[in-house]
Amino acid sequence: MQFGDHTADKEIIRRMAAPVGVMGCLRLASKSRQIFIFSRNFASRRRRREPKVNLKRYDNVYAISYREPPKQIFTEAMGALRAYNISLDGITDQIVELYVRVDMGEKTASKQKINPFHGLMLLPKPYGVERKVLVFARGEAAEAARRAGGNFVGEEELIQQVADGEVTDFDQCLCTLEFLNKMKPLQKILREKMPTTRRGTASDNIAAAIDAYKKGHPYRCDREGIVNIGVGKLSFTDSEVRVNASAVLSTLATHGTVTKGKFFRELVISSERGPSYPLEIAEWVS
Repeated sequence: MQFGDHTADKEIIRRMAAPVGVMGCLRLASKSRQIFIFSRNFASRRRRREPKVNLKRYDNVYAISYREPPKQIFTEAMGALRAYNISLDGITDQIVELYVRVDMGEKTASKQKINPFHGLMLLPKPYGVERKVLVFARGEAAEAARRAGGNFVGEEELIQQVADGEVTDFDQCLCTLEFLNKMKPLQKILREKMPTTRRGTASDNIAAAIDAYKKGHPYRCDREGIVNIGVGKLSFTDSEVRVNASAVLSTLATHGTVTKGKFFRELVISSERGPSYPLEIAEWVS
């Protein structure tokens, strides 16, 4: 359609645009002043949503064969760790670490599944590790805690400082039984550092508790049954490291519900920056 009057063109556009609505389109040519009216289904122009495809990554690397590392005798493993330590510059005495994998078990009618556990033990041959202790005590107990080597000793004001995040540089929290209920607001902050009577970190004999923690060595078993604990230093003799390792295994065996031979699944000895050597379980468990 062609119209000569531009004003009439606008009127026709206004009248004809109403029935067309969103399903139509109007275009006015600026030069020829021709009006083209056509209808188009805009729904067909909408971009269709592609179905979501869960892309799964496949690895093209396959293990053709696997050979377990050979088990080492304890004396040979210690000799290899000392030889490796000599090749390191600037490292004189490293901590010897023992990795133990225990059988957490499955819950059956005759056996309960072992939950992750942790504790504190005294080694027959301790080695010096500096640990900072936070102590909540009052009066004579506070003075005894300071003499025993408590790094932070205080009362209610110290509880508020810990809650505000002003005091954070400590490894363990200890307290007398008087402060055990007052520390409940700090349970989410302290977590595993929270003192308990079962672990001996909450006691009226606070000096003995501090001495035990300063000389003791904490251990922790995760959900996978892995325990990592130091058993000495490379400067120790083989017999001293063996005595400490045997004490660790005896302590861990108290948490098991099966015999020693079935409770320990794997033993690995290593140093801080040295290689790892699997050990024969039969050498340690009779």
